[in-house]
Amino acid sequence: MKRPDLGVAARRDESTEYLPRLGVGIHQAVPFPEYLSLDYVSSSGCCNMIEGGPLYFRERRSVHSPSMELGTDLHCCLLEPDRWLGGVACEYETTADNWASNPGRAERKDILERGLRPIKEKDALFCDTTRTAVLGHPYAGGIYRASDLREVSIVVDLGELDPRWKGHLAKIRLDLGSTKVGMITDLKSGAPTNFRPQGFRAQVWRMKYHLKAAFYVDVAKAAGLPVDWYSWVVVRNEEPVEVACYRCPENWLRLGREEYLWAVDRIISCREAGEFPSPYDDLVDLRGPDAWQETASEEGPSWAIKGSSSVESPDQEQE
Repeated sequence: MKRPDLGVAARRDESTEYLPRLGVGIHQAVPFPEYLSLDYVSSSGCCNMIEGGPLYFRERRSVHSPSMELGTDLHCCLLEPDRWLGGVACEYETTADNWASNPGRAERKDILERGLRPIKEKDALFCDTTRTAVLGHPYAGGIYRASDLREVSIVVDLGELDPRWKGHLAKIRLDLGSTKVGMITDLKSGAPTNFRPQGFRAQVWRMKYHLKAAFYVDVAKAAGLPVDWYSWVVVRNEEPVEVACYRCPENWLRLGREEYLWAVDRIISCREAGEFPSPYDDLVDLRGPDAWQETASEEGPSWAIKGSSSVESPDQEQE
């Protein structure tokens, strides 16, 4: 039994269609694998340096997951509609929606050998539903239609940000950008708990989205784009599909800028020295949060004592 031809059930895998190595400038239609292969300073690299230190930064590799693959397809549906709608549909032979089954694995292998990217029918329908929801949203739809930059890759010389870094390149890849509004927009999907304002605010701090926001705004400015603001269009990844829009506050951009500047300086220092040491090469004294140093007692730090309000928990969200 064959599944219906959705017209979007699979799309061509462009992982081998690399362009020449990108130089400084604003580039259109760069395949995502080519962008990822560029060993330039990036916001994710800055986060890795902050999170784990030089060795972790150098050895860190992306781990693909089903949710990441769905995110890739969602971006394609929203940002590259011509490519999405013009994809070649798979001829499904497996009745069960299960790639892990023996028939499913064989089907997936055949799809990949034909140079296509497999996508489950339910995921394709979710992407189409999400696109409709985003375009119909009173604010997200306006952002989308006002954007004159979509899936644009930008490379700049970091000497534009600090003369000490001249000769080192940085890269960003915009989901959406509007030179008329002066804003960059990042598309995100999340579970209901991360979709709502309180949950997404915590997600911003946990994943350092504020660092990415500041890095993208500053690199885009260095490339000559008139942008000052950064926002997120967040899609609830479960039924019913909902869309929310959040703008990154100016104080978050300032904090993100401080963080990425520190990380870039460390990255360049390590590259110039050719050394990427582990932060755990020396004996490390374990310490609690700063609040512990003055308030720790036999009962524990004050923020951990039930009913205490004298010191805010370091895990408590800051406004």
